[in-house]
Amino acid sequence: MGTKVSSEERVARARLISWIFTGIATFFLIVNFFFILTLLQMAGRLQVLVQLFMFTQSSKELVIPDALNEDVAAIDLLNEAMVRQYVTYRHMLIPDPQEMTRRWGIGGELYFLSSWPLYIQFVPNLEEKVGSVSGAVDVDITKVSRIGRNWQVEFDMVTGGRRLPYIASLRLENYPERAVYTYGFNNPLGATVVEYSFYPREKE
Repeated sequence: MGTKVSSEERVARARLISWIFTGIATFFLIVNFFFILTLLQMAGRLQVLVQLFMFTQSSKELVIPDALNEDVAAIDLLNEAMVRQYVTYRHMLIPDPQEMTRRWGIGGELYFLSSWPLYIQFVPNLEEKVGSVSGAVDVDITKVSRIGRNWQVEFDMVTGGRRLPYIASLRLENYPERAVYTYGFNNPLGATVVEYSFYPREKE
């Protein structure tokens, strides 16, 4: 027969085990506390370094320019990409209220690419705007041109097997404080469309 353990000994053992686990938990809490303090001290020194990666057409050489800023010659390439995205997000329609609410709503791509006056002009009432989508419309951009401070975009709205040609004119400004890195959408220069208009283009 084994030695009988008294209730006092069981309580003492349980108390010892409790102290051991409490000590281990306290140790990790202290370590995490100092780790957080270290990160907070480093946060003020951290910088986001944005670079533009390009492949030349004549070789497989990867070109990495300096940190992206207004003096980089290829800045228009990035702005053109933002212009294309804006036109696409504004005119492409999907008969899916949830997806259209995400795209057009606060925090969506169109919101981040628009100045507030332009955004609220396009989406005065989100629920009503999303409810007006009755069918799918694809956007096919055929030409993008830089004209002074403005951009001109020739594109087709494709719906029901028909192609409806349009021309859009817009002005884009870069506001670094509006830079976005979220949900796979990157806007490192804070590109913001401040003026926008479009009209049907006569078929050639």
